[in-house]
Amino acid sequence: MKKNVEFQLASNGLVGFETAFGLAVTKLVQTNELTLSDLVRLMSAAPAKILHIPGGNLSEGSLADITLCDLHERWVVDPNSFQSKAKNTPFGGFELTGRVKYTMVGGRIVVEDSKVCV
Repeated sequence: MKKNVEFQLASNGLVGFETAFGLAVTKLVQTNELTLSDLVRLMSAAPAKILHIPGGNLSEGSLADITLCDLHERWVVDPNSFQSKAKNTPFGGFELTGRVKYTMVGGRIVVEDSKVCV
């Protein structure tokens, strides 16, 4: 596996999917760089618009892809607990606030209690 080695030897890229929300809440929302509304827009509506795909809103008739988060959960980044195959991250050991708990895509739960569902 090209990513399952020491950080300096790994292929380009790092795991960001599992830390993105917690990092954004901790480093941007809690420091008042962004409002929570701005963060939600930047992590939902903005990517959908850039990629020209449906989604990013909860209006009637739209896709009901929903993420539920605990804004107050404090947790420590542990690469060994990542659901991704790659474990490389510069954020190992960081204490973050805010964690994705559930994600629904197309009406199906794909993340439950911060774990990917198969």
